Amino acid sequence: MLLLFIGGTSSNSFAQNQEEIIIPGIYAMPELPAQKSKLTQVKKGGVSADLHRFTGFEILPARYLSLPYDTFQHINVKGAFTDVGFVLLLLLPILFLFSNSGANPMTNFLFIGLCSLMLIISIPSALMNTHGHISPTESLAFLAENPQTGILGGWSDAINQTMLSLYTPIHQVFSSLSNDTDFITYPMMILLFLALLFLLYKKMDKVPKMTQAMIYFLAIYFFFWWILGAGAAWYGMLAFCVPFIFLVKGMSSSENIHWKNLQPLLGKAGLLTLVCVTWLFFAFTYRAANYYPADEERAKHLYIPPFTEFQTDNISQNQLQNMLFPNSVAIQKLLNKETESLVYMVGTQLNFFVDKNDSRVFSDTFLDFYSKMVNQFKDKQIILQALKKRGFKYIVFDLNLGSLDQTPNKTLTRKFTNFMNCLYDNPKVELVLTDRTLKKTADGQVVSGVFPVQASIENAGALAVFEIK
Repeated sequence: MLLLFIGGTSSNSFAQNQEEIIIPGIYAMPELPAQKSKLTQVKKGGVSADLHRFTGFEILPARYLSLPYDTFQHINVKGAFTDVGFVLLLLLPILFLFSNSGANPMTNFLFIGLCSLMLIISIPSALMNTHGHISPTESLAFLAENPQTGILGGWSDAINQTMLSLYTPIHQVFSSLSNDTDFITYPMMILLFLALLFLLYKKMDKVPKMTQAMIYFLAIYFFFWWILGAGAAWYGMLAFCVPFIFLVKGMSSSENIHWKNLQPLLGKAGLLTLVCVTWLFFAFTYRAANYYPADEERAKHLYIPPFTEFQTDNISQNQLQNMLFPNSVAIQKLLNKETESLVYMVGTQLNFFVDKNDSRVFSDTFLDFYSKMVNQFKDKQIILQALKKRGFKYIVFDLNLGSLDQTPNKTLTRKFTNFMNCLYDNPKVELVLTDRTLKKTADGQVVSGVFPVQASIENAGALAVFEIK
């Protein structure tokens, strides 16, 4: 997004006042909140942006109702650290398909119906959230214009289209009752949870009391994660680990095996084994392909080539470090010339290469602290002077941070653009290192730089280091 801003039309004019400079696509700095009442929102902007990445940005109450599905299916945040697998999502509802002695078949039917209703909300909501659509109609049009190929792709499109059609009237009801805040989400979640407890009670009529107590505890634990965990799996670790014990117990049997009950036993145990083996196969493939390979060729490797090169003494440690973290060796040498100055870091992981990083590095990933400085000093030169007086010498930041913003309001993108404008044409700072290269319009010369003024971006790069004068 930032690169699109920077590469905007050249017809935008430059202001005369140095503190109000506008370069193509970058607005004047500082941008102040329109109302003082929004200062609280500025302070909490980073926390909100971070947590909402895991929760999603659907309308309420679909945002919460789809959260279990989103977490298991890896929808909102793509990363190996958020992958908990689909085994529990698939097999726990299936337990209600198998009747136990004395259980009311209506209990199983109601539970499966409840899960189906959740899927009707979750699958369309996940698709809309992934593509940034605001209505099921928009998603249906998207699927019609971009059909998938192959048998699995056709099935996927058919399921999505069916679910979107069923979800459309539900979405209309949610849109009429809800906004950023509402009065129906928590009551609806509480009612669903009470219904779940009731169905569990009916299902576990003859289960030992100790087992019932543990299951009820896990259900309550899951409910609190559901409303307070923001979709981050590590906040509800027990809910993603312990249920496997009850899953295996529920799909196997400790009773004497007779020829009459051998077939259903093999059916449940075989299903459990098949699903677990399938998930292990997918998980191994996913991780063996270096998580998110940079290209198709690298995805075929069952290892990370630079590590092998280093272990066989074909490359040095510095070469390995630069392959994994481009230009980190040069930045490390620069920042560690002395260990007294402070480093203001925005959106990078290079703090691991800074000596005494626990006391020298200040991370402002979501630029909340920078926004406070804008509100206080209202001048980009004074902002840099204030940082220098506090002992900061270097500013290190991710050049692509603005393009990572997934929030609907693009608050982080706007703050980052404002941050970039603070550094642009500011006599209080000097660019000392970057991997971005620019091609000058006049003579075609390729030089290192950050701001493509009278130039085009040759290589976008990832990092830049400014020194405060």
